[in-house]
Amino acid sequence: MSCNCSNNCSSSGSIQEQISELQTALESLSNATKFLTCGHPMIGLEDPDDITQFNFTTGWGANCWEGWAIMNGSSYYSPTLKKNIPTENLFDNFIVGAGGSYAVGDTGGLNSVSLTIPELPSHNHTVTDAGHTHNLTDPGHTHGILDPQHSHSGTSDPHSHTLTIDPNEHNHSIPAITDEVSDGGTGAKAWDGVTLGNSGNNTHTHSGIANPVSLTITTNDASTGISVQDAFIGITETDNNSTGIVINNTGSGTAHENRPPYVAVLFVKKIY
Repeated sequence: MSCNCSNNCSSSGSIQEQISELQTALESLSNATKFLTCGHPMIGLEDPDDITQFNFTTGWGANCWEGWAIMNGSSYYSPTLKKNIPTENLFDNFIVGAGGSYAVGDTGGLNSVSLTIPELPSHNHTVTDAGHTHNLTDPGHTHGILDPQHSHSGTSDPHSHTLTIDPNEHNHSIPAITDEVSDGGTGAKAWDGVTLGNSGNNTHTHSGIANPVSLTITTNDASTGISVQDAFIGITETDNNSTGIVINNTGSGTAHENRPPYVAVLFVKKIY
């Protein structure tokens, strides 16, 4: 009995488990039915067996995918809804969530881009400078001198002359004087204090001048007035020459990859 009871209890438990599993499956099926029957859901397919069910010329699916169509930007007629159902073109395109910066149906973006100048990062260019020279022609030049002449003024210090008696006597020839002058009976004649004889060769003595006088003269300063006139250096030509500097190019302007890492799937949409 106990064995039979045990068997009955075990069977009852197994039935309850099966019922629970069946209820779960029915709920999943119900949810799936809602997904498939409400609106126009879209699914990304990556299984080859599913993808082979679609005709890439017409875009329609077959068998278990009947009523579905490839999302290639085409519109498909729904016989149940009696109208065309449009699809977004998801060939080679990413999906972005709408509602914020993007509105439903917005498109944009590029697979690759070439940067503009403002978008370039800061960078350097190498410079090659071979060096260069310039030849100068200078014929020489002169400066003219202008001299208006000038003079010096002199200042003489006060001075005096000193007389010195010359010890050497000398004679003057004086003609005889015939007028007699009383000379106290000596017979000699005298005139103006000079003793004279009777002949014509009378003499007298007097002192002479000796030792010259020194004279001190101060000469005041005076500018020369000479000026040097301007003159060009005389260089008439500078030979032209290139600098030889070459700025080397950098970069090639090639467009670069603009997509994040990706996995490609086939997007399909429920039409009816």
